[in-house]
Amino acid sequence: MKHDFNHKAETFDSPKNIFLANLVCQAAEKQIDLLSDKEILDFGGGTGLLALPLAKQAKSVTLVDISEKMLE
Repeated sequence: MKHDFNHKAETFDSPKNIFLANLVCQAAEKQIDLLSDKEILDFGGGTGLLALPLAKQAKSVTLVDISEKMLE
């Protein structure tokens, strides 16, 4: 499994995935009241497509992934 995601890391941040992640983040921002006092854990967070935009508003964000390549 780790090897599979290390291999996918090279193309994970495709324009399509970035667009879809932005849609998810916009929806999450509408549903989460005042992220400024929230701590977010993104387990299996890949390259951070979801966590990084939310980190601008949250108290803190911790991103964990099994693939070292995803975290680069």
